[in-house]
Amino acid sequence: MVFFIKTKMTGWGLSIVYMVIVIVSIMIPNLIPLLLILLPALLIMMVKNQQWRPWILSLSLGMLLALFSANWLLYWIFIPFSAIEGWFLGQGFARKEVGYQIVNATLVWVAFFVALVLLFNASGLNLLSQLTTQMVKEIQSSSFLMALNQSGIQGIDLTTLVATMIPSVIIVCSILITLTHVVILRIFETARDPQSFPVLRHFKMPKRSAFLYGLVLLIMVFSPSNSDFIGQAVSTVFMVMTFLFALQAMSLLWWLFKEKMRQLPLALQIIIGLAGTFLIITILLEIFMIIGIIDNIIDLRKRLSKSKEE
Repeated sequence: MVFFIKTKMTGWGLSIVYMVIVIVSIMIPNLIPLLLILLPALLIMMVKNQQWRPWILSLSLGMLLALFSANWLLYWIFIPFSAIEGWFLGQGFARKEVGYQIVNATLVWVAFFVALVLLFNASGLNLLSQLTTQMVKEIQSSSFLMALNQSGIQGIDLTTLVATMIPSVIIVCSILITLTHVVILRIFETARDPQSFPVLRHFKMPKRSAFLYGLVLLIMVFSPSNSDFIGQAVSTVFMVMTFLFALQAMSLLWWLFKEKMRQLPLALQIIIGLAGTFLIITILLEIFMIIGIIDNIIDLRKRLSKSKEE
């Protein structure tokens, strides 16, 4: 790890590390979830540095080595999608447009999960049904749900409820995967150059997103039911946009205190960022969401910058 951070690795060095990770994940299948998180980060670094030949070699040899794995089909689906995400985020880091590319990368992982579902369905295995059943079992075995049942909540079809939640779970997982890769890149690059990669404080939703958010809210209010496909889709879009507006509010705060944050150690900056994200998700979601919408409508950063210049 220290070698990665302190040394400016060449594209070929990154390619070798990529191959080693693929081989290790093939030899130790239990490590696949952890190691597959690292693979896209290496591809992003290659794209950012425009190291195209190592990038192509890594993808080609990775898919070739995957043939020696019992999970080769998973690799053959994962590697192309991780390459597309690497392209978006790598170009975003190189052009300082990470905020917009985070959205594109998230859509890539949503497409990845949809492709997995379609693949399993084509093979005669209903992945969504099995996932719903497993989630229902986990919820029913939790003490929290038992407490809710004892408090008098009746008439809830848990299976239907969980099935409705699955699209939202897929999108949230896609967001978390993308943000994990962004954090990994920020750790490596900021350690080399403390002034590089001001990712979070420049994150903004596209203009007029607040009006789209209002339209989605109106559809939810006047929709007779959220149990059909359209209702699920609208609810999922609403939840994701709520989180993104809250993230924009956190970005605004990071921008306001950027000079003070630069004086803190990198580890402390990461801890503060993770703690802030946790607060957004658990406690302060509505407050941050409102701040984010205001920033999207009137561009608080632009106004504050003008006031400082005057």
